[in-house]
Amino acid sequence: MPKSPLSSSSNTSPAAGTVSFDPAKIPVIGVDSDFPAVSLGMLRPEKLQQRFSAPPVWTPEVREERLFSDCIPLRAAVLVPIVMREQLTVL
Repeated sequence: MPKSPLSSSSNTSPAAGTVSFDPAKIPVIGVDSDFPAVSLGMLRPEKLQQRFSAPPVWTPEVREERLFSDCIPLRAAVLVPIVMREQLTVL
């Protein structure tokens, strides 16, 4: 059985306690063109209301989220793109 790109213990960040992964290694299961078109009747307001009144069951991947104040501070950087126009502008 092949290993999942998320299953390796070397992918665990000890500081944050979260799993990191390389998105390029995650298989693409499908793209929009692989899905059937939604019929126009299902896009009517009453059908949308009916669909969203009973949302599917969703289970989050993270069972317990640590409080922000419990996390170890990490160094970070922020990229602020500046564009040279008539005057400098933040993008």
